[in-house]
Amino acid sequence: MRGAPYAPAGVTTSSAPLTRAQMDSIQKALIAGISMEEWHRPLTPQELADVRSRREPGLDPHGRAARLPGEPVYAPLMNGGYAVGVPLISIPVFGKSRAQRRADSIIDADYLARLARLQERLAQQRAIAKADSSRRDSLFRVAKADSARRDSLLRVGRRP
Repeated sequence: MRGAPYAPAGVTTSSAPLTRAQMDSIQKALIAGISMEEWHRPLTPQELADVRSRREPGLDPHGRAARLPGEPVYAPLMNGGYAVGVPLISIPVFGKSRAQRRADSIIDADYLARLARLQERLAQQRAIAKADSSRRDSLFRVAKADSARRDSLLRVGRRP
């Protein structure tokens, strides 16, 4: 047979799906090409609009899972509408006065002293309960041993 050998023309690739390791290496190569400044910079308004327009079509645009950071919170109402949550900011202009801080520290010290007394009382009650339990167990063992001794003596025919 004369002529050129039979071979496929062009580039051939495997039609098998990529393995997890192959996908990871491709993603690492793509991410490596992005500089850290570009990676951490805030989105431009155009990019943010693109992200919002590419949302998954099945998600409710007002749902919690569909929100991007910084968007307002929407809560569904019974009538089919939505309530928008607006964060309120409270900035304290002045701190507590010296007298108020002193009063708070006195109250705090009193509460800590009460707590210490209650914890000490609880520890004492636990120790008493443990001692009573061990005393009960030892008395039960003595009584059981005594009754066993009495039973063995009765079996032999002697009186205790």
